[in-house]
Amino acid sequence: MTESIGYAILAAVFLIALTQLILQIFLKVESAKLSIVYISLFAKMVFLAAFTLVVKDYLEDKIVYATIILFGIIFSTCNVIIKLFNE
Repeated sequence: MTESIGYAILAAVFLIALTQLILQIFLKVESAKLSIVYISLFAKMVFLAAFTLVVKDYLEDKIVYATIILFGIIFSTCNVIIKLFNE
């Protein structure tokens, strides 16, 4: 179970870092604000699909892994939306 939690936390931290990187790049373009949300979500899904395929054999508790990943996705997507509408 600790491996599942470790991998999930690692993936969630990378999701948040990826979101911050995408925000830094695309906030300079005023007309692309709505597309930032979708581009960020697409990048997160591609990363998570690849990461999950790599570590799926090492996961002991897949429900815990999926729950932590879901919280990471929700947090980073809400972070994108809040930063877009605060400017």
